[in-house]
This record gives sequence, structure tokens and C-alpha cells, in this order.
Amino acid sequence: MNLVRISKIAGIMLLGAGLLLSGCASQEKVRPRTLNQLVQDGDGPEWLVKGGQAFSGDKRAFYGIGSAGRVRNPALMRRSAAAQARRDIASQFKVYVAALNKQYLADITAGDGDAHSEEQAVTDTMKELTEATLQGVTIEEYWEHPERNEGYALARLDLDAFLEKVRNYESGKAEYKELSEKVRKRVEENSKKAFDDLQGELDRQ
Repeated sequence: MNLVRISKIAGIMLLGAGLLLSGCASQEKVRPRTLNQLVQDGDGPEWLVKGGQAFSGDKRAFYGIGSAGRVRNPALMRRSAAAQARRDIASQFKVYVAALNKQYLADITAGDGDAHSEEQAVTDTMKELTEATLQGVTIEEYWEHPERNEGYALARLDLDAFLEKVRNYESGKAEYKELSEKVRKRVEENSKKAFDDLQGELDRQ
């Protein structure tokens, strides 16, 4: 009799342990998919993993990607991701402008007047144009991770808009009128090369 009772108790205990284990397994959290997996599954845009390379046909624009996570307020998360995307573009664009500036300054010779003054004027001009251009950055897309609290923003800066500002730029100082014309000409001549050099550098990284 005792053996029968023991065997029943053992059976109940085994059944309970089995139910407990199955319950724990069912409650185990499924690990969220990575961005690469989401894109491969068609549940996320390609720019999440490719950046500007996802728009290989668009050779006249800079793209920036920003993200924000663990923010309960959806509007705040969206703004935070957008701000990060704009900062990403700003860092790229300043490298591009620095390349343009370097190419222009390489043409300055001692026989063209005060080289130092001209260099400073070109630097100031580029700074003004950069600040004006970065105000035109637009947020093209916003995407939220379906499996975790993260938002991603895609920002875009049109290079032609920058060149348009260059064409319309006029220095307020009379002595820089001629310089402004030189700057406009050299920037337009070197813009594609500087852009391609930057893209090549980003690709290598």
C-alpha cells in the first residue's frame, strides 16, 4: 500500500515538474531580430544597414541615420532620432566642405596678394555656407523597430541645394567680391571630386 502511495506521489511530482518546466519555456523571451535580419525578412528598409549606399542612384546627396531607444514618449523618441540623423549628416558634410576648402587653398600662391587674408576669407565663406546649407537637412523617413523600443530616422541633404547657395553667395565686403567669384567657381569645379572622395573614404570605413 505504501509503495502504491509513494508511486502516486512520485508521479504527481514528475507531472508537476514537467508542467513547471514547460511553463518556464513558454515564458522565455524571444530575442528580438537584428536590423540585418529585419531587412532580410522584408520588415525594415535597406537604409538601416546600408546607409547612403541604399540610394546608389542618387549621387548628389548626403544621408545620415540616427537612432533613439528606451524613450517612452513616441514623439520625443522621434525627435531624438531625427536630431541624431542631422548630426550624422553634419559630420559628413563638414568633411566634404573641408576637402573643398583644401582644394581651393592649394591654388593660392604668394603672387596672388595676401595669401593669409585670402585663406581666412575662404574659411569664413565656407563656414557661412555650411551653416546655411545644414539648415536645409530634411528627415525623409522614420522607422520603429517592431520588437523593441527603438526608432530610426533617415536625414537627407541635397548637394545641389548647397551649390545653389554657393552661386547666390555674395560677400558684404567689397574687397571680397572677386574672391567670392573665385570661391564659387572652384567649389563648383571641385564639388563632384570632393563628394566622390568622401564617399570613398566612408566606404573604406
